[in-house]
Amino acid sequence: MARVKTRNRYTFERKQLIKLFDTINNPKIMIASFISRMCGLRIEEVSRLKWENIDFENQRLEVLNSKWKHRQRDGYGKDRKVRMPKIMIEPLQKWKNILDGGVWVLPSDKSPDMHITKKAIYNQYHDFLKQAGLLEPHYTFKRENEVITRYKLNYHSLRAYYITDCRRRGINLEIIAKQAGHEDINTTMGYTRFNDEETDRMIDTAFEKPIESVQPIRQPENPYKELNQPNSLTPKQELQSMMVKNQISKEEYLEKLSLLEPEGIKRVVEIKN
Repeated sequence: MARVKTRNRYTFERKQLIKLFDTINNPKIMIASFISRMCGLRIEEVSRLKWENIDFENQRLEVLNSKWKHRQRDGYGKDRKVRMPKIMIEPLQKWKNILDGGVWVLPSDKSPDMHITKKAIYNQYHDFLKQAGLLEPHYTFKRENEVITRYKLNYHSLRAYYITDCRRRGINLEIIAKQAGHEDINTTMGYTRFNDEETDRMIDTAFEKPIESVQPIRQPENPYKELNQPNSLTPKQELQSMMVKNQISKEEYLEKLSLLEPEGIKRVVEIKN
């Protein structure tokens, strides 16, 4: 299979995600997957998560930006705070009680004073994907003398599912980007994947609405539009119009007309008489 030069991201169908979680029987991998699915955390962000970073009362996770791997001073890199859905609170509190102390949400199997590595999470998670029958090759490539296969679904697909689910629920794209830690909103848009059934349902729902509810709001016309237009009437015609509309009397009309046409006033008076 030739390598595909693309950054297309794949995410789970709902039934695939259920099948995966039914297959996972390792508590740490279950908790890690649960956090990434519900909050969109990257694999390294999950592996380095501390209990002090979780605010149960205010439902927030403080995430250290894992993309800066060698940060050595305060303020280096970008951190973010992620909102936790209420459904996460009870399972995480129970997990904390099971661990009975410690710094890390996911401690290493070798030592409770160390966090689990992202490689350990990835390898075990990959095994559960395989057991669930969800490993579909995406492309292969050679590295030295080794042929490496990349699969459509991986740990990052949990993050893609979170972002897609947020959009599906109508959350503003800028808020999703902030939650995911994306500086460019186009990056967030690149994560979202809707299947044909979802697309059809969204389109059908949109066209079931009355057209008035989806039309753009039109700005009211300028009330001074007529005043701003050039006047095509002559001064005499304007006076005649005002007299016809009873805006001025005949006497006022003649008086004003005399100012406009001094020589013709006699003829107007004769006609009047």
